[in-house]
Amino acid sequence: SLHDALPICVDAGIQIWGKRLGLLVEAKPKLSNARFLASQALWERPSGSGAAVQDAARQARIIVSGALLTTVSKQAYQPAFRLMEQEQVDSLLVSDEPEHLPYLKLITEMAARTRICAVYPYRAFAEVGGLMAYSTDLLDVQQRCANLIYRVLKGDNPGDIPFYQQTRFELVINLKTARALDLSMPATLLARADEVIE
Repeated sequence: SLHDALPICVDAGIQIWGKRLGLLVEAKPKLSNARFLASQALWERPSGSGAAVQDAARQARIIVSGALLTTVSKQAYQPAFRLMEQEQVDSLLVSDEPEHLPYLKLITEMAARTRICAVYPYRAFAEVGGLMAYSTDLLDVQQRCANLIYRVLKGDNPGDIPFYQQTRFELVINLKTARALDLSMPATLLARADEVIE
């Protein structure tokens, strides 16, 4: 297919999880009980983002446990958040599994209701009330894809087009959510944000 032929990669690599965890620590320096909301399959995969989160947590001397879903469905989130509330979880990283996207409003509302400081993998989460999102710049990706498709349709051989690894990322902070969580976002963190939602 044309999509498979395009020399572009939107995967930011596993290092992005260390960056997301670092942002969470900046926003809530005394975090002590963190979770990674993901499918059980993702968490247990030896070389996936679950392993990357655990490795980043070890380097930051923080313990991050899994808030695991046997299936990613609307019904699975409520028990997961109820358990996090009972365990007094104070911070959360949400996996970048696309299965979360239909439930992004539900996830952000549950995080707000349980007063959990969370970092999300896509800006859409911050736009609907999530605290902050750190992700690849999807608009940049779409523009690059459109340009590549144009070049291929114009007759360029996909094999002759240089491979592009995404290097542009965006940090979106929802200040309204931070205030609701009584969280004082550091000025240095706000200054680095690509967008601050008031």
